[in-house]
Amino acid sequence: MYKFILDRKLTINSLLIIFLSISYFAWSITQNYYNLRSENFFKSHVYKVTENIEKRMLVYENALRSGVAFYQSSQNITREEWKEFVENLQIKKFYPGIQGLGITLMLKGEEIKPLESLMQDEGYIDFKLNPEGKREQYSAIIYLEPLDKRNMAAIGYDMFSQSTRRQAMELARDSGLPTISSRVTLVQEIDSNVQAGVLMYLPLYKKSLSLNSIKDRRTALIGYIYSVFRMGDLMTPALAKETTIPLELYDGEILEKNLLFKSSNEFLNRGKRTIVQVLEIGGRKWSMHAYSTQKLDKQMETYIPSILAVLGIVVSFLIYIVFLISFNSRKSLSQRTKELEDEKIRFSLAIESTQDGLWDWNPITNKVFFSNNWKKMLGYEAQDIGNDISEWADRVHPDELEATMEQIKAHLNGDTEFYESTHRVLCKNGEYKYILDRGKAVFDNSGNAIRVVGFHTDITAQKKYQDKLEHTAKHDSLTKLPNRFLLSELLTHAMHVVKRNDKQLAVLFIDLDGFKEVNDTYGHDAGDEVLSIVASRMNAIVRQSDIVSRIGGDEFVIVMTDLNKSEELIPLLQRFLNDLSSDIKYNQHSMNVSASIGVSFYPQSIDIGNEVLIRQADQAMYCAKKAGKNQYQFFNIEDSM
Repeated sequence: MYKFILDRKLTINSLLIIFLSISYFAWSITQNYYNLRSENFFKSHVYKVTENIEKRMLVYENALRSGVAFYQSSQNITREEWKEFVENLQIKKFYPGIQGLGITLMLKGEEIKPLESLMQDEGYIDFKLNPEGKREQYSAIIYLEPLDKRNMAAIGYDMFSQSTRRQAMELARDSGLPTISSRVTLVQEIDSNVQAGVLMYLPLYKKSLSLNSIKDRRTALIGYIYSVFRMGDLMTPALAKETTIPLELYDGEILEKNLLFKSSNEFLNRGKRTIVQVLEIGGRKWSMHAYSTQKLDKQMETYIPSILAVLGIVVSFLIYIVFLISFNSRKSLSQRTKELEDEKIRFSLAIESTQDGLWDWNPITNKVFFSNNWKKMLGYEAQDIGNDISEWADRVHPDELEATMEQIKAHLNGDTEFYESTHRVLCKNGEYKYILDRGKAVFDNSGNAIRVVGFHTDITAQKKYQDKLEHTAKHDSLTKLPNRFLLSELLTHAMHVVKRNDKQLAVLFIDLDGFKEVNDTYGHDAGDEVLSIVASRMNAIVRQSDIVSRIGGDEFVIVMTDLNKSEELIPLLQRFLNDLSSDIKYNQHSMNVSASIGVSFYPQSIDIGNEVLIRQADQAMYCAKKAGKNQYQFFNIEDSM
């Protein structure tokens, strides 16, 4: 009799543990789902900010290139000519954030006095090279527009005398590419509102000299076109329309001394999420530390997991109480039996409302109870599924069965507190569903598992949503081509492959000629149609191993892989020119665009990254534009002039 009473108590307590475990599983699954959705929502905001900063800095590089072209087009540029050139650029309208655009010349010691006299004759009465002192090499800022009070303080400054600026200038000189300095305090900081600053340099070379080697470029250097950025003035307009999330921008590592910019909007109301994104800008790596806000977190907040947990706990204890009453008194057995049945119905409804499938496995006999929801989840009727463990095991995807069985074994051996696995299970219609499978074992006094109870949760929709978010973040919404972020990943991988296989790859930077006229004449819908058709024509030309991407506006980048020599590319380039210039029909109109193509190759004599390879192709494309459009040009170091 005593053993019977003890067994009944153990049974009632075991039921309470099972019901509470079910409530915990239901809460945990829904909580994880909504946390994941909120995390992806936050990441999409951060990707937009990163893309906007990178695009804006590329625009500023083009401003420097136009300055180089203007300088090279004239023997001697006067102060008034440079002022007129900068005014025509309308930097406040089209290049917001630039403190100034200037020219600095490299000097020898004997050239200082003549330059000072020349500049004083041009109207800079107090012009004098500073700081004073004897050095191996000098530089002097001669023009800087717009010439406001801040920029006037920089005229005559020798940037080559300061180590941080000199490092960036030397890198630009040797590479021939636009280069950003590390964090500096600008000479223009003449009042209490001091901001972190950076400078962007593009070298000026003598046109008549060779630029094939670093030694040649050092010999040919005459100066730099450069721009000045106060980071607060630069970033505030760049971020105003894109996001309200707080962020910090660092030069390199996330250290206080490297802080370039810190947004002020809602920074005291930071949320619980954070992410660090690395940007490669002008040869330097910037670290962006972004935070969610309490407002952003609240948009994704839900009480569904908490409601489900409370409901499960209440039902569990109601059932437990019913069992205790039944155990302690048998006077109203029929009434208590009815109450128990009612509670079972409520519990069953609670389980069914979660849409999860319950299973109860006896590891000793290998017999399993599968709930109706479990069977319906896979498209079966109650009578279609038996009670053997093989009914589940035979439906697990073959690629995932071994790993799943290892997770079950680890839990039965007592290595894990719970069993949890995500795998695909075959449905009646032949399709696979993604299932989150969770369970917990009950052990006897010897430590052997005698029962395992758990749930199947269909997370197929969640998985598709996650995949869709990842696809959206890495693909162009109009053409469905990879965007700049995915291109960076794919190009890095392709560079490793061709280098390992002793092959070559080519990067084609394509800009459509006449696209603006199509937009202006026929409207943006027609422009979108042109971009879609151009993307289709590109895909028809390339091989399956090649990469076609749209990085913004009417700009495309194509990566041609597995080349034995660069000459193989010429017939394909001609085909690109021919096919992309063919007429496009839209609403009974015939539209026409052509393509200017810049090409760079990898590997090269020096080790370079994917961003440099793309910038080289961009510069070659710029040369194709200047040469008359609808043609291709291969990258040469003179493209950066």
